[in-house]
Amino acid sequence: MGDLNLLPVVAIAVPLLASVLILLVGRYENIREGVTITAAVAMLGAVLAMLPSVLSGTRITVSLLPMVPGGDFALRVDAFGMVFALTAAVLWLLNSFYAIGDMRAQREHAQTRFYFCFAVAIAAAVGIA
Repeated sequence: MGDLNLLPVVAIAVPLLASVLILLVGRYENIREGVTITAAVAMLGAVLAMLPSVLSGTRITVSLLPMVPGGDFALRVDAFGMVFALTAAVLWLLNSFYAIGDMRAQREHAQTRFYFCFAVAIAAAVGIA
């Protein structure tokens, strides 16, 4: 169960790490887009790894910061949050494939900024879920 408790953190950390990597390799579009797809698949994997436990009724809880006695900053994954996180993860992967084709075809000028902001937004969406 210890490894399972790390998965919510992994699901949030992957897109945040990807956003930093996207900025670092931004001028190399193939690498940038490879980072985007790899991160989307990794996050989807982390979310899917939590699915069996959540479907069996287990609530995954990770306490991150003890703020006051009896009150923590924690991540809790329940069935509703799992639906939201799974939706965000699947849509990130699908959107990434679409955006790569569309933005390259249109020769958009701010592709790195788009992929960076999208990765940060996905991390926030999964963190809130």
